[in-house]
Amino acid sequence: MHNKPNSWIELPHGELLKQNIEQALSPMLSQSFGYHLLKIGRLSTEINTEHSSIPNQLSLSDKPLAHAICEYTHLPIETSSIDSIVCSLLLEYEANPFKILREINRIQVSGGHLYLIGCNPMSMLSFGKLVPKRKHAYPWNGRFFTSHRVRDWLEVLGYQVVEEKKAIYHPLIGKYSDYSLWQNMLEDWIPQVGSFYILNAKKLECPLTPSKAWKKKRAPNWATAPSAGRVPRLED
Repeated sequence: MHNKPNSWIELPHGELLKQNIEQALSPMLSQSFGYHLLKIGRLSTEINTEHSSIPNQLSLSDKPLAHAICEYTHLPIETSSIDSIVCSLLLEYEANPFKILREINRIQVSGGHLYLIGCNPMSMLSFGKLVPKRKHAYPWNGRFFTSHRVRDWLEVLGYQVVEEKKAIYHPLIGKYSDYSLWQNMLEDWIPQVGSFYILNAKKLECPLTPSKAWKKKRAPNWATAPSAGRVPRLED
């Protein structure tokens, strides 16, 4: 759909961005367990996941930058076989983001964790879309989805978001430093306006929002007893 970045260095301050994302993600990964961890997408392949204790770590991409090349809507992975999944700036550049999440749901085990990094449209990062020379550059040429919208998609698929973090309190235009006073003030006083969000979502046994078929199946099947009827009132 959209022209996609091949690496973090193609984004403004890309190396610093990646380091900040990894710093926010590492405590989540340190609590992940299982046998298989999968990184999906071009930028995800570069994320350092050494803080995870999961021994088998693989990556998939649509470019020869990973262990295997594939389409994100048709992952060459067995159903219910992956414990943890990392997706970084993936939905922003794909035509069918919900279809990708459905495919992720298919390959993930129950109780597994999905770590999803996205661009926050409710932040100063969106200012770049208003600048003509920026709106066609990374990351502004992608679609930004609010974390609430992504949460809704995940809930439909049977995930529960157990943690959300915001990162990078900067519009990525101009000089960037981790030690800026106003950035630290934004993080302390208005934490929801971070330019990027990280969702830690756990896959549950059953969806939080039951489907109509599930409700119908669970509904009691009341039936009138054959001998039931109106009993005449006895006269005194």
